[in-house]
Amino acid sequence: NTDTTFTAPASDFAKKVVIAVDLPALGIRAAKVKMYDVLDDHVHDVTAKDLKEGLVFSVGYHDARILYIPKK
Repeated sequence: NTDTTFTAPASDFAKKVVIAVDLPALGIRAAKVKMYDVLDDHVHDVTAKDLKEGLVFSVGYHDARILYIPKK
């Protein structure tokens, strides 16, 4: 990727990132799950269908997401 938009912290530019997971393939059978953002203590209530189709997150300069779905 030759896009250098993220090279400057003052750019206020954000990219869209798609997170997609097939929960049944991982052995999680629940239709609804809680997905935890470890870095900012935010809880996302999502469905297995939404995760399979993909969720869109904005990520800016030096921004990060660590998402965790506990297996029951």
